[in-house]
Amino acid sequence: MDQATAEQFTNDCRYEITHISRLKPAEMNQQLFDRVLGPNKVKDEAEFRDEIRKLMKAPLNQRSEVGFERDLRALLIRKVGDVPLADDILKRWLLLTSDKVNPEDLDRDYPILVEDMKYHVAREYFMAENGLKAEDSDIEEVAKLLARSHFMQYGILSASDDLVGPFVRDLLKDEAARRNLINRAADRKFAEWAKGQITVETVEVSPEEYEKALASETANNNDAVKEEGK
Repeated sequence: MDQATAEQFTNDCRYEITHISRLKPAEMNQQLFDRVLGPNKVKDEAEFRDEIRKLMKAPLNQRSEVGFERDLRALLIRKVGDVPLADDILKRWLLLTSDKVNPEDLDRDYPILVEDMKYHVAREYFMAENGLKAEDSDIEEVAKLLARSHFMQYGILSASDDLVGPFVRDLLKDEAARRNLINRAADRKFAEWAKGQITVETVEVSPEEYEKALASETANNNDAVKEEGK
């Protein structure tokens, strides 16, 4: 029944209740442990709470790492500074080598592409100079993190290897996905090396404070890119 029909509907209706569901706290027992974390992962409440604590901290730790990599990327781009580029030639090359880029989008996104290139060239230079390389194990680890994050979105807090394995294999088989995984693994490898070369200030913040700072910095970076593209 659409809204217009419902507004004119005046008949009496009869409803039959066939089922009533109620939510109540689960009992703290082995059945709960196995349903949440998988069979026989923990044996008592203390272990259960410890595992839940780790699961809750893991995404926050990953977001912290992503924040550091974002700051490192911005630092490298600033250090590279203004580099003379043959813009016309570069734009023609981008149009020729990608079937997903059109002239209108290219003009709009070109400043972002230039920053990506600056970061990529700088990262590859430091990695080559210091013998750093994204190994197969690094790429697989990134794929596993992505898989577990995917399953957590569906309420599977502790995805088993039986679930994660096929997902990872499918990612690694896809050419575009594999390129992204290699790039992500290189970012992680480079960031880990960079931590030993600079002074890293660790600041504890709440999730809300982190999200607010991230949104503010993202907006500032976007404004800077737009200004550079003028």
